[in-house]
Amino acid sequence: MISKMAQLARDVVLRSSSPVVRNTGRWLRNVITRYADPSVDYVLYPGQHLRLPLSHSLPVYRRDYPRYNENLLDVARAILGKYPDMVCVDIGANVGDSALLLRQLGPIPTLCVEGDRHFVRYLESNVHGLSGIEVAPVFIGRAGFVGKVVRRDGTGRLVADPSGEVIETIGLDELGRRFPFFASPRLVKIDTDGMDPEIILANMPWLADRKPVIFFEYDPRAAGLSEGAAANLWRSLGTHGYSTAIVYANTGEFVASIALSDNEGLNSLFHEYSDGEPGPYADICVLPTVDRDLGSPIEQAARDAPGHS
Repeated sequence: MISKMAQLARDVVLRSSSPVVRNTGRWLRNVITRYADPSVDYVLYPGQHLRLPLSHSLPVYRRDYPRYNENLLDVARAILGKYPDMVCVDIGANVGDSALLLRQLGPIPTLCVEGDRHFVRYLESNVHGLSGIEVAPVFIGRAGFVGKVVRRDGTGRLVADPSGEVIETIGLDELGRRFPFFASPRLVKIDTDGMDPEIILANMPWLADRKPVIFFEYDPRAAGLSEGAAANLWRSLGTHGYSTAIVYANTGEFVASIALSDNEGLNSLFHEYSDGEPGPYADICVLPTVDRDLGSPIEQAARDAPGHS
């Protein structure tokens, strides 16, 4: 019974055009999730269903923001045009939605990296039987991490806590040894709700050696980045073979393209997403110098998107 009620709450919120009916659906969802978080079905795109917890916000985000996650498709499409044999590593794969979105472009081999056992069970179910998709049930991070997993609105993140437990984390070099087919990806997507810059910096030698396109979440507040730490992130990428940051709003719309040599532009970017009260973050695609020609088709796809002004 509760599963049927949960599905009804999800469907009403997504499909009804009536504010009153939508609010009723939200109320029902909130009541149910106080006591349980049953799984529901969501149509990610025609022909592709996804199982996820009722508390997950992805369906509402994609309803309200048509470009949400479409920027990742623009990036992958440009890479695929240049490298038809591309493979992808998805760090913070959650329930597998990004890997499944990429299937719209073809059977792109994707390694879904997710350490939170709560989401791994959804992930494994959603990608079961799909050729080319593998699951790595591990966290990427520094060795000896002590803390806990905090979940909210369908996402989970590692939070340092001296009273927590030692959580097994590995680096990208070890990930490549465990999954050698994915050791030299053309695209590395990172979405870990705050640990993205730390993962990039800690694995810079690995990234510099392979030079994949990096697509990550830039949220200085969640990451605890100071102005100096943010500058160090861009400086390190620049000195290790990267040249351009393509910036999107977290809702998927193109914002700007900034050269990694443009310190003023990057500093303005930091303040845009760090000053004031917590709010929106950015998605950033970082191009290696060897592949900076990808910038043109990626930006053109964003400008051609419906609603772009």
